[in-house]
Amino acid sequence: MSNITLYAQSQCFCEGNQELNEALLERSKVTLQYTNEDKPCKIKQLKNGNLLYYQYNCDSTWLIFENTKTKNKIILFSKETEQHAHSYREGYKLHREFKNFLLMSWHSKPSLYVLIDKQTGQKIDEIKSILVFNSIDDNKKETNFIVYFENNKTKFIIIHNLENNTKRKIRFPKNILMNVSVYPEEECDKKNIDIQNILILTFYSGKVFKINLNN
Repeated sequence: MSNITLYAQSQCFCEGNQELNEALLERSKVTLQYTNEDKPCKIKQLKNGNLLYYQYNCDSTWLIFENTKTKNKIILFSKETEQHAHSYREGYKLHREFKNFLLMSWHSKPSLYVLIDKQTGQKIDEIKSILVFNSIDDNKKETNFIVYFENNKTKFIIIHNLENNTKRKIRFPKNILMNVSVYPEEECDKKNIDIQNILILTFYSGKVFKINLNN
């Protein structure tokens, strides 16, 4: 990531290429979770007032983070415009906005998730093999934590509370996974939190792993 001197909306058009402009509009809807928008560079204001938005011309595309107090701008992502517009396998996608962090993913297999500091725009962590990052299946309630396998291996699970930025590491039993996938996170079938605040992860093997969220 690098600094950039740009003003919001200063570059947002490729003259003479309407097909490209339309493709970038659709791409920005996916990346920044826009709905029913007609401008590919619409600014997304975060809950703390800072901004995410695209800039592009016929040659290059940038995804920009801007701190509205310091006016500092950071390039989170840059790519040749044609390649970015038509390839959904490259570029960041915003998944969740937490109190102090943004959780974004890089379009790859498996997905590479990144935590972005909402004040500075700096990348603070990269995460693979993520199990929980959004609402729990049976509860439909958004969580304030993410759960993932440590270092893309299955020896330990990490519970990262993104409200207070604390982590817990728990040993994961060897016999739970069927090992039918090279991506262990894909073997998790269901997630639920019971009334005692226990996270229950059910795997395709039929086995269950429980995490006490009260600790």
